Amino acid sequence: MKTDQLLLGPPGCGKTHTLMQMVEDALAQGTRPEEIGFMSFTKKAVEEARGRACARFNLEHKQLPWFRTLHSAAWRSLGLSRNDLLSMEDWRTLGQTLGLSFKGADAASPDDGILIAAVGGDGSKYLQMIDRSRYRQCTLEQEFNDAEDYNLHFSKMKQIHETVTSYKSDNQKVDFADMIELALDIEPPRLQLLLIDEAQDLTPFNGKWYCIGERMQRGLCIRETMIRLSTGGPVWLSRGSCKLQTT
Repeated sequence: MKTDQLLLGPPGCGKTHTLMQMVEDALAQGTRPEEIGFMSFTKKAVEEARGRACARFNLEHKQLPWFRTLHSAAWRSLGLSRNDLLSMEDWRTLGQTLGLSFKGADAASPDDGILIAAVGGDGSKYLQMIDRSRYRQCTLEQEFNDAEDYNLHFSKMKQIHETVTSYKSDNQKVDFADMIELALDIEPPRLQLLLIDEAQDLTPFNGKWYCIGERMQRGLCIRETMIRLSTGGPVWLSRGSCKLQTT
């Protein structure tokens, strides 16, 4: 039977210890390490959990392929390569088309848990607003108005959005938000246990990241899901039938 649990607690109360105990219990019941997923917003959180698991259970990193940031999990599921991601050269081409400069895109990695495009230059503020509108699940116009940056122009923001969207379609390229949306349309990994860490950091759009877990459950791929939250932040995920567990 599938089970969802929600773990709430302030820093230092033992949430990570509880998650590791769940991993230990799963392994003791015969679950293979590669059938356990640990997903979080940041690379740091994933590396800490993977390091603890490897040390405690005498495992190697390669035995935990689904200890990943949520973007990295989508990246792996889709079988993407670096060439599929918008590169600095792509941004230069777009900049020439739009009469703007874009810099520094190649610094971004799917493992970084990045939300807003790591692109500088005089077009960066427009890109940040466009990305925020996607993550907030609001219109471009609402995001533009909420930003209250009167040095920018809404018509230019729309032009950039339409040009970048068309360019990605024509050249079969993706950005970080695209990876999450595309991952919802493919067969998810078959896991027995899924741990989603620091879920309070997720925006409304990031709730779709949890849908990856929900799709696993709908396909009877997951036995149990634990969502870890630190108190004090907003909770965007629907609690539904989740069992509240505190430490």
